[in-house]
Amino acid sequence: MAEPVSPVFSYELFEHEEHILGAGNTNAMPLPVYYNGEVFYSKWKLSEKELEHVKKTGEIIIMVVGNGHPPINITSSDLVYGEDGNFHFENEEKEDPLEKLAKI
Repeated sequence: MAEPVSPVFSYELFEHEEHILGAGNTNAMPLPVYYNGEVFYSKWKLSEKELEHVKKTGEIIIMVVGNGHPPINITSSDLVYGEDGNFHFENEEKEDPLEKLAKI
């Protein structure tokens, strides 16, 4: 099973500190997240078996518990500091993921 990774981002320039979601919840593992006031970010490390499956199929499954499904963005890119002075996901489209999701 994939395991959450902490720290989510290695940069010290973020305004907000990392948080732990689900601390004390016996039904789920604690999840380290970075929250910028608008978006939660988490990082996951796949097991060797999962990694082999992804290499073979290119597919993953996302499970969201509850009565709805929030917008999500999945990437394998690392966060980099761009020439424009902003953080971006490396090798990602230049469009803001929130703007992209708003068009769906």
